[in-house]
Amino acid sequence: AERWPLEQVELIHTQRQTYVPLIYEQLQASLPEELLESGELPVTFAEGIPSSFTRPGRALEAWLGWIGSGLNRAGIAGMIGQGLLTLPQDSEIRASSLLSLISELPVGKGRECWRRALKEKVEALERKAGFKGRDEDGETIDSGAGKLAVAVLLRDIMERLLRITPDPGCDDAALVEGA
Repeated sequence: AERWPLEQVELIHTQRQTYVPLIYEQLQASLPEELLESGELPVTFAEGIPSSFTRPGRALEAWLGWIGSGLNRAGIAGMIGQGLLTLPQDSEIRASSLLSLISELPVGKGRECWRRALKEKVEALERKAGFKGRDEDGETIDSGAGKLAVAVLLRDIMERLLRITPDPGCDDAALVEGA
């Protein structure tokens, strides 16, 4: 069989709902990782692709769901766990550390609940950060510095997110402005 460059191939399909997702998934599975990360697939879909196929589309969908849930813990954990919120490039903190901290926080719903819980957590860890202890091998460890860095990062991420997030139950104009 002769191989043809993708830019010289036109694929005509009968059902958009069936074939566009299948073609997109096959491309995702077969293309090099660096090309996928660039966000520039070597293909054009005449009718476009669903926004849920893109990271920004998934982020918007998750953010709207989080607002609809009253800003609950599961919503933010889902956004972080799926890599939908960008962490600073120079940060050595992993998403799993943020998720672990989120699971410890006494939060319910609402922005003030998040702000209060994160403020209290950061303050408590700041008090502990200077304490030096020993691990099971007798090595000196700083018990709070690493966790403090995680808490400060989470607080900063949440503060930026809460600043653009309208209150649950807001009108469509507020959602569009926040997005």
